[in-house]
Amino acid sequence: APVLKKSQRAEALDMAAKAIEGTWGDALIVDALVEASLQLSTQGRSKKGADLAARANSELNRLLPTDQTRRAQILLARAVSKLADRETTASAYSDIIDARLAYGPMRQTDDPTWGALSAWQLVIRGIYQIGRDHDVATGSNITRAKDALRDITPEESAKLGNAQPDCQKLITRPKKGWKEIEPFPRGSYSMNLGGVHIRTDLSPDGRVLNPRVLGVLPDSYYAEASLKAISTWQYDLPANVPATCLKDFDITVVFTMY
Repeated sequence: APVLKKSQRAEALDMAAKAIEGTWGDALIVDALVEASLQLSTQGRSKKGADLAARANSELNRLLPTDQTRRAQILLARAVSKLADRETTASAYSDIIDARLAYGPMRQTDDPTWGALSAWQLVIRGIYQIGRDHDVATGSNITRAKDALRDITPEESAKLGNAQPDCQKLITRPKKGWKEIEPFPRGSYSMNLGGVHIRTDLSPDGRVLNPRVLGVLPDSYYAEASLKAISTWQYDLPANVPATCLKDFDITVVFTMY
């Protein structure tokens, strides 16, 4: 849908929620507030997005405080509302980790909600890593002093259902001649990065088999570009690679849109 129509829908959801907040008995009000928050934050209206996320949190605490699925979405909305200010990207990253912990491991095969949260983690980490100021006087890029990113503990990683770290260390880059992923950015987004989380199987000789997208931001075009390239890859597998590493191998891609 056009950006204007999406913005109008978000405004309508906001107004409708205001009329019933504190009295409505259905948690769908939480979903409406989260949707509006994400929509407005990704259009650059982060202050309003933060307000909507806070209101969603209050409503969830009133209605269904143990609903971890909705809690994860609220934490995601809060994280996204912080991305307009580079000084708060470390806090946003902590929020997205909390969102993923609230949701937990996959609840179904190739869980799309799990994948979407993972894609957001990629994007937020990318925004943090490329956060730079441009010095007009010297023409140089100077890295801004910023808070360190939160480390994910092994216990947290296990709760997230992340791929086995030993497999990711054993299997690194594809063989020489692998095709680069080269999407042409299109559309209008306030975010300046894209992220794709792909899960695939590998053949015994390292070829990519059955790649599928778990999560993508901000547009499915980036998933299409990733799959087109990754489907041609062949990894140089070490002789001692466990057979378990050939199943559900994770590939994560971050696109810079500068």
